[in-house]
Amino acid sequence: MMLLKLLGVLSCFLLVSTQSQAAPRKSQFPVASPLQNASEFSACKWDRVAGARFSISSFTCGPEQGDLRLIADDDVPGFWLTANDSSRVLAIRLFTKGHRTPITAILPTLRAASKGPQSATCILVRATVKGQELTGTKRYVLQPDGPALKAWESAQDRGEAADEPCGPLGVAIVGERYFEVMPGHSDVVIFVNMGSEIQPFDPATIRRAIKP
Repeated sequence: MMLLKLLGVLSCFLLVSTQSQAAPRKSQFPVASPLQNASEFSACKWDRVAGARFSISSFTCGPEQGDLRLIADDDVPGFWLTANDSSRVLAIRLFTKGHRTPITAILPTLRAASKGPQSATCILVRATVKGQELTGTKRYVLQPDGPALKAWESAQDRGEAADEPCGPLGVAIVGERYFEVMPGHSDVVIFVNMGSEIQPFDPATIRRAIKP
């Protein structure tokens, strides 16, 4: 009788284990986003781009649309936006910090990772667009401080070309770059480069990878 009970328990375990292995992982599927309805990418495929630590939903476009796609880079970690297999731009970069430390805790890392003529003066400040705060989660930009900020703003007002004072992760004359704490993960800070046009990816769909 004891042997029969043991075999019964083992059979149930094997059945549950088999079903668990066969079940698709949620991270395999794209996360829904309003971007899916963007007419600019109607000929592209909405898919999930996954690295070892993070994943994001994005459009993948064929040769007719310039082979536009995101590529995961676990060394950064982050994602590069590529086109025609010949150019790439850093679209997403992820930084870590302590759960209870403010976003400004990553500032030394940012200064080292984003070399510009004024990087030593650059700080994280709440993001604004034309004087108005962005909606949604708290967003920040990396910008110079003190006299370096005044010089940058003056160059912008005059429409003069100028080097990006805080490097590739900082403020730029054209485009939108910002930082925010990843919702639900207070130890992760996301850098987003939205450029100046609609992008094929949605930063709101970034997820931590599900460990097997």
